[in-house]
Amino acid sequence: MNIYMDINFKFNKKRSGKMQWKKTLFSLTLLLLILFFNSSLAFSEEFSDVSKDYWAYTEIQSLSDLGIISGYPDQTFKPENTVKRAEFTSMVIKTLNKENISVNVANIFTDINKDFWGYETLLRSLELELIVGYPDCTFRPCNQITKSEATSIISKTVKNCEMPCDSKSSCSFEEVKYSELKQFADNEQVANWARPSFTKAVKNDLYVNHPDKNYLTPNNDLTRAEAAVLLYKIRQNPSVVVDKYKGPKLYAEKNRMVVEHLAATPYTASVNEVHITGLQATILAENIFPVRFVEKFTSKGSNKGDTVYLVFNKDLVTQEGTTLVPAGSKISAEIVDIKRGKPFHINGEVELNLLNLVTKSGAKYPLTATIVNNELFDPGFGACNLKRMGTIALTTTAAGTLMGLTVSADGDIGEGTVAGVAIGGGLGALFGLAAPGCGVNIPADKDIYIKLGSDLDVNLD
Repeated sequence: MNIYMDINFKFNKKRSGKMQWKKTLFSLTLLLLILFFNSSLAFSEEFSDVSKDYWAYTEIQSLSDLGIISGYPDQTFKPENTVKRAEFTSMVIKTLNKENISVNVANIFTDINKDFWGYETLLRSLELELIVGYPDCTFRPCNQITKSEATSIISKTVKNCEMPCDSKSSCSFEEVKYSELKQFADNEQVANWARPSFTKAVKNDLYVNHPDKNYLTPNNDLTRAEAAVLLYKIRQNPSVVVDKYKGPKLYAEKNRMVVEHLAATPYTASVNEVHITGLQATILAENIFPVRFVEKFTSKGSNKGDTVYLVFNKDLVTQEGTTLVPAGSKISAEIVDIKRGKPFHINGEVELNLLNLVTKSGAKYPLTATIVNNELFDPGFGACNLKRMGTIALTTTAAGTLMGLTVSADGDIGEGTVAGVAIGGGLGALFGLAAPGCGVNIPADKDIYIKLGSDLDVNLD
């Protein structure tokens, strides 16, 4: 589009200089805006060899607009051209928005030096453990990359497959036995080293097999169009990407819900699903997960109204690899009431009200849950016997949760059961066997399993 604009810089002596300069400034500003608008149009211009009905048009155009891929000076994209190993690595780093990560690894490739255009990108790929070289310590950056090699890189960024096994048992990736590949007529052509990668890719729909859906063609060189489709799929579905590979701008689409699962615990959960949509995860009610006291809890040193904390001593992670709650996050609880053991007073009582989950980033989420491990604990309880036990029990309140364990007078967890009855306002009075002077002591190294009473929505930091 040609722009013709005549700006008259001649001063009219009958007009003031001030007024003329205002008109001149306005004209120059308008000209700059028009030129900028036209340059923007030219920048986003579509490629002359990629029509709107081309099978990968949407993917190519989208990644081009994001600056992940680019065309040639003649305004072509050449979608059927193949991709070099270094080129694809660069595309992946841009897709993940990892261009600026710090690098702490040394170059291990003998055929790559600092003068190579992709030197920094390859170092970042090494830092992220995305690439490996050949046995002779070369990377061969200018070789064409095969679909198997590209899939190997992509699969490293992807979480483990959902395992078709009972949530009560553990199962490894190998148990899948690559069954996902059997649907393809050429599955036997997938090299042994590439089979795990293709299985993960197929399971997560991160593969491309155009035009024949019955073939993977794993040993073909990857085309530019195929590369665009693979990387576009990652941008569209960031929930399948392992946290360490997620850059700050990876979340192009947030409207696709992915179902993941919490790991099994010693206590059977009727539900173990976590629904993830973009940057938000919903941990469904009935899920069970462990926490611990930040420090040893003692009734002797605690008072009504005090706040105590439970901590996630390790990341709460789904089986598929998403970190839901980072280690160090805490659950706050208020001591609603506390009665210490006294001579001839057999009922030691403590009431705790769980309030909020507070993550390491400072995000706060209201919590409704119950403690499930209020049954028999370790049988060895030192000097205490069943008649010399203090207890802390748990029942649900209107605002949160009451929790409980059975403990011994000397601080060891002992045998016994927890008893509790609800009293006014939804709070619970917690009763148990207590010896004269027997206090409540809960070690900080014991897992306390929480079962959610309602869905818990958390942001993925």
